[in-house]
Amino acid sequence: MFLAISFFTLFLFSVASIFCVFFIGDAFAISGNYIVTNAENRLFTIDRDTNIASIIATDVGSRSFDVAIDPLGNYIVADYWGGNIISVTPSGVKTTLVSGLAHPYGIAIDSNSNYIVIDTGTGTGDGRILSINSNTFVVTTLLGNLTGWLYDIAIDANGDYIVIDGLSDRILKINHQDLAVSIISPNVPDGRLRALTINSNGDYVLTYSITGNVSDGSLILIDHLSGNYSVITNGLTDPSGIAFDNGNYIVTDTGTGNLLSVTPSGVKTTLVSGLGNPYGIAINYYTPNTTISSAVVTSKNFPSGSTTTATSIKFSFNSVDGANPIYFECRLDGKNYSTCNSPIQYSSLKVGTHYFDVRVVGYLSKTDPTPAHFEWAIKKVK
Repeated sequence: MFLAISFFTLFLFSVASIFCVFFIGDAFAISGNYIVTNAENRLFTIDRDTNIASIIATDVGSRSFDVAIDPLGNYIVADYWGGNIISVTPSGVKTTLVSGLAHPYGIAIDSNSNYIVIDTGTGTGDGRILSINSNTFVVTTLLGNLTGWLYDIAIDANGDYIVIDGLSDRILKINHQDLAVSIISPNVPDGRLRALTINSNGDYVLTYSITGNVSDGSLILIDHLSGNYSVITNGLTDPSGIAFDNGNYIVTDTGTGNLLSVTPSGVKTTLVSGLGNPYGIAINYYTPNTTISSAVVTSKNFPSGSTTTATSIKFSFNSVDGANPIYFECRLDGKNYSTCNSPIQYSSLKVGTHYFDVRVVGYLSKTDPTPAHFEWAIKKVK
């Protein structure tokens, strides 16, 4: 279900015979989308199920190479030429949070909701890794005076920073506590390591190209333990951004203007065409939402807030979520949540007021922040 404020363009492209529709404005009321920047300073949202694309905002900085999503659902954009960090709401409202940086390139968000930013500098020893407080927007330099072309950043399961040095074709692993730096040199052919993501095994998967303007781009995997690399697929044209999505890699292929899905075995599928020159990508998964579809007492529907003499009740519930697996957690009368299935029945309940809550836990352990709630009272039989 979406609201289109104004129709932009519609075209049919041959790959997989998929329609790609562009709208401008607040086109999607739900998350579960790919968020993509491009060289034309547009910010797109692309539905993960339908591959329908919408322009969230235009004139977002100047060459915004990367984007991340904060806990509030805003899109945090690294504005490379403008030296800014920009927040864009899902409805397209833009706010400059930080200005005066040299060349912010990669951006990630840590477990404390801070923005961890790669400020590339000029490549002459002035590169920095910054932490920006998401409440005060105070900028703290974690590491400075770094040489090389620092591009993308990801945060691993331990909270450590994984950074690309594109000039030296190497990976910097930075301990998030003491900021000690270890170097992984995969000995890839001389070219450009551009962006990275971390898969479910903890390995680093990177976009890579030799020249950046012909079909010599690749997707490579670097083992996070040995540092050895292997090629997942070739034939990309200046691939830029990458994200890991439920087993597959979602890649912005800048030279062709396409958004691709690549399996671990290297099978490529074009999801969307016509994105201009796409760069950064982030994934905004559905926030799970739980609904109590029915409450039944003595074989009849029973509304919340009612009173009964019956001491048993049966609840049915469901959820819409962007990816499997999902499961439910229930609790009665404010006790701890435990895993449950629909329907669930409670019997031999005592006289008094009772409360039932149910929530869904979705992909990547995202939990419904607003559990479905039901309350009722049991009175004595006269």
